[in-house]
Amino acid sequence: MMKSVSRTLRISIGTLLGLAVAVNPILISQAQTTAPQTPTSPTPATETKGATAQGAGAPNKPSAGAAKPALTVTSVSPQQESWDTTIQADGVISAWQEAIIAAEIGGLRITEVLADVGEVVKKGQPLVKLSQETVAADIAQQQAVINQAKAEVLKAQAGVKQSEASVVQAQSGVTQAEAGLVQANANISQAQAALGQADAGVAQANAGLVQANASYTEAKANANRARQLKTSGALPLQQVDQYITAEATARAGIDSQKATISSQKAALEAQKAGVTAQKAGLAAKQAEVQSQQIAVESSRLAVKAQEAVLEAQNAALKVQQAALKSQEIRLNQTTIVAADDGVISSRTAALGSVVQTGAELFRLIRQNKLEWRAEVSSNDLGQIREAQTASVNLNTGEVIEGQVRLISPQLDANTRRALVYVSLPTGSTARAGMFVQGTIRQGTTDALTVPQTTVILRDGKHIVFEIGADNRVVQREVKIGRRLLDRVEILSELPAEIKLVATGGAFLNDGDLVQLAPVAEKKP
Repeated sequence: MMKSVSRTLRISIGTLLGLAVAVNPILISQAQTTAPQTPTSPTPATETKGATAQGAGAPNKPSAGAAKPALTVTSVSPQQESWDTTIQADGVISAWQEAIIAAEIGGLRITEVLADVGEVVKKGQPLVKLSQETVAADIAQQQAVINQAKAEVLKAQAGVKQSEASVVQAQSGVTQAEAGLVQANANISQAQAALGQADAGVAQANAGLVQANASYTEAKANANRARQLKTSGALPLQQVDQYITAEATARAGIDSQKATISSQKAALEAQKAGVTAQKAGLAAKQAEVQSQQIAVESSRLAVKAQEAVLEAQNAALKVQQAALKSQEIRLNQTTIVAADDGVISSRTAALGSVVQTGAELFRLIRQNKLEWRAEVSSNDLGQIREAQTASVNLNTGEVIEGQVRLISPQLDANTRRALVYVSLPTGSTARAGMFVQGTIRQGTTDALTVPQTTVILRDGKHIVFEIGADNRVVQREVKIGRRLLDRVEILSELPAEIKLVATGGAFLNDGDLVQLAPVAEKKP
């Protein structure tokens, strides 16, 4: 009696709960076609008739006197599937790399803000403009200094050219002096030749004097004999006169030779004086050559000095040009641009504020790339490799695929977990800062699976209901493993042809009688 009442109450409660939550359309259909009945006490004969009717081949349609089914259910059998071997993990979605865009110049006011949070920007795109008046004035001043330095360079170049012209002029003077020196040497040679000739004339005149003396001596001796013989008449007077005339001629020849010698000696002295004069001229030319050479060296030193001045002026010009370049760089820095392609993640730049060097103005997610920083236990870390595929379940319901990019070389000292960096594709609904769950796939293995509605969690245990041949359910405790979409892996061994209650197991107990719903025909 009590057993029948209990069964009837369970039927009523199951019907009411099915209508309330709409868990099973079949349950709702059954609840609409069966009304609660007054508990009656079945007789043994009734139960026997019901069992006989079921054994006669009508398991799905109990007779009028048979026990009422607790629930109308559909059956399902476990399926062998190939599932990915995965590691469960959770973690935060973060930017792959974040670029900080800061001011490189300080003390200037922001005049324009050209970008805001969430905007996609390109590398080099202007984001902020700073006031340029001060920098432009510095550039103008520096340009004036450069112009002055250029003038000094031109002046130094003119000095170098002038010194080089002096060198050329001095070298010309050296050449001319050397030509005079050559001429002086030629004159000396000529004078020395004339001196030699004069010496030869003196020697020749002396020889003539000796000969004239000898002729005079002979003529005088002949004249004296002729005078002695003149009185004796041994010689004719004419011949005597001839001897006397020859004596006078010989005396005149001596005088003539003496005069020649004096003349030759005078010419020799004159030649000696000419040689001395030429030597003095040669010394003068040599002194002139030395003087011109000194002038050349002096002019060369002047050229070097002017070149040193020119080099110093060029160096000063380069310094000023470098300073101008620095000012131009500062001018370019008044326009702050994006460091890379990406999306603006934060902005602190405000119109009118005066920025300081290094002040952060924007943050940029580079390339708009995000990554999932999955926290993995040390037990699972050794099974993860780079380039493995990962699935991330976003808070929006979207599931995206990523790839393991990097595995952290160390574990967190507090949590003893390591970070696995998973690159995510662009264009999804993922946002930096999301805390999500996901899996990292290692490969595929065979899995015995059933729908998740088949497994019931009761008293901390996972159970399924097997449908027996008499349509009574048998409670089985199972161990579950992985979950994928609407299916769950069964780790316990189950027969391949076993029939399990697909849905509604939460309303059943061990041994309950159920009715199998007819299988809907598939439309062609």
